[in-house]
Amino acid sequence: MKNLNYMFNLCLPVSTGKIKSISLTFFLCGLLIIMMTVYFIPPISAGADHPPVLVVVDNHPSSQPQAGLNQADIVFEFLVEGGITRFLAGYNRDLPPQRVGPVRSLRPYMVKLTEGFDPVIFHAGGSSKAMENLEASSAESVNELIRPGYFWRDEGRKTPHNLYTGKEGITRAAEDMNLKRTSDNDIGQHLSFRGEGEAESKKHTVLAADDDELKRIELSFRGQNLTYEFDDDSGRFYRYTGGGPHRDETGEIINFKNLAVIFAPHKTIDEEGRKRIHLDSGGAAYFLTGRKSYKGTWDYDSQKDELRLDGVGADSSFAEHLESETWFHVLPEDAEMEIY
Repeated sequence: MKNLNYMFNLCLPVSTGKIKSISLTFFLCGLLIIMMTVYFIPPISAGADHPPVLVVVDNHPSSQPQAGLNQADIVFEFLVEGGITRFLAGYNRDLPPQRVGPVRSLRPYMVKLTEGFDPVIFHAGGSSKAMENLEASSAESVNELIRPGYFWRDEGRKTPHNLYTGKEGITRAAEDMNLKRTSDNDIGQHLSFRGEGEAESKKHTVLAADDDELKRIELSFRGQNLTYEFDDDSGRFYRYTGGGPHRDETGEIINFKNLAVIFAPHKTIDEEGRKRIHLDSGGAAYFLTGRKSYKGTWDYDSQKDELRLDGVGADSSFAEHLESETWFHVLPEDAEMEIY
């Protein structure tokens, strides 16, 4: 403290009036400000205080290539109307990249499956049931139809597949709406993995190789055909669709470390082809990491808003894998899955 007082005294006006003294005074004051900034002012956290961010991302053929999926901690993929899928890209603690999208509208099961995270959801409207669910949930909504200032349109792409958000808009929304992370609104807090499931207790349609040395996973459902190739060098799954690699805007193939697949009853409920996905039923599940696959089951604890997963033979620490770099498929019960 004596040294600090001394430095403050150096910043007081000098009595000599000489230019050298004035210059020295300004130099020492500048040095003092720098030292105080470094040693006495706490650093600003780069996004660690924001709640989990979920962005509804389009997967219509006209929306590809997408932005921001490879940087997500977790991606949920759901069927929507028209036989296509839609993503929920989740960013847990790190801020999202500068560009995420194209952003589309919300569906009720997206809210249901993730409301335990207490997230902030970025979306462009939603079905009436989705908005009803959102209103009743603990999730915060940043809806482009109400708060357009946190989104922008890419004029080089066609509407409606040209709406984006990103790091800047999400940071401003968190500040403007005073959105803070609580002690328990962490994605990992609401993904429970027990490792004690009975694979045959629920219906499943998976054809698996005899050993665990998997190299490829194929999924077929509602006209969709997806393939995931495992790469030994990177230890990651690479996504292929429509006969070719599914690339993002950078040209990189979409890839991730873990794959989780849960089978749930789907029902078409209106002329638009909207779906009701029964998330209270439980069902069969598969979990894949490295070159290992685990059969299992899933259920949803409505009291805790928690997705609970059981995998036969999987250590309970596998839950740590699912908290980041995981692609979650929510598939109809009649979907086909083959593991090679």
